[in-house]
Amino acid sequence: MKNISVAKTEAILGGLILAASASLANATAITSLADGTPVVMPASNLFTAGPVVEPGYTYTSSNSRSVFGYTFGYGLNNNGAWNSGLGSPYLGLNTSEGWSLITFDAPVSSVLAFVNYANRTGTPTISVFDADNNLIESTVLNFSTTGNNQGFNYGFTESANIIKSIEFSNAFIVATNIQTEVPEPSTLALFGLAIAALVARLRRNRV
Repeated sequence: MKNISVAKTEAILGGLILAASASLANATAITSLADGTPVVMPASNLFTAGPVVEPGYTYTSSNSRSVFGYTFGYGLNNNGAWNSGLGSPYLGLNTSEGWSLITFDAPVSSVLAFVNYANRTGTPTISVFDADNNLIESTVLNFSTTGNNQGFNYGFTESANIIKSIEFSNAFIVATNIQTEVPEPSTLALFGLAIAALVARLRRNRV
């Protein structure tokens, strides 16, 4: 009877952990990140679909003419253009349909990027995925800019480190100044550790 009781307790505790983890997958859209860590993009001026492996992440794209680490001029129709005056290298999809992807070496909880797109050429979208390539959240961009080197910050935040990649798709979308955040262990993580310790103690007691 003692073994059955312990087994039931483990099952209940395991269910609590799974339920709590499931509640984390509700990404919130953000436009700023106070303590973000820069994702460094070198001024390589590549036309490539990748993969391009950089410290902390890998870049890939569906289009072999996409640009990575670009610093020259890039037209965005009525939304102006990006050029060397932007002050930082950027990636650009360079087609009206397709995607460019930044995949992090380790999952993060938040990601933010400064973006723009060529209006009237597709549906510009930013999406984030987990380690199993499941879509966590996405947003369609809909804004106008005037002048050159303009754009807006867009991104997502989660309650745990589950964001493995960020995708920029369609409409000649461009992105720079990508930042990520990996917070201190959350209350849920500490709760999980406490439960794991309790399960281990129950197992020792039944031996």
